[in-house]
Amino acid sequence: MADKPSLEKEQPKTYGFWKTVLIVLCGHIGVRPSKHRQVDFECANGVHVFVVAVIYFLLVIFSLIMLVNYIVK
Repeated sequence: MADKPSLEKEQPKTYGFWKTVLIVLCGHIGVRPSKHRQVDFECANGVHVFVVAVIYFLLVIFSLIMLVNYIVK
């Protein structure tokens, strides 16, 4: 029975924090190839992607506010 192929697919390794940050940044600027995007959907945890995306969004908004305040002064 050991030589029978397993019907279950191996679970892909989940992404860590920095890999999740990388896929969010690549998604923002649109440079992620479609084959990598498919792997990202399989390996990334949706909650982690959401949290990283919210933090990134807040940093972008804060940076824009600081830039406008700097220019106006």
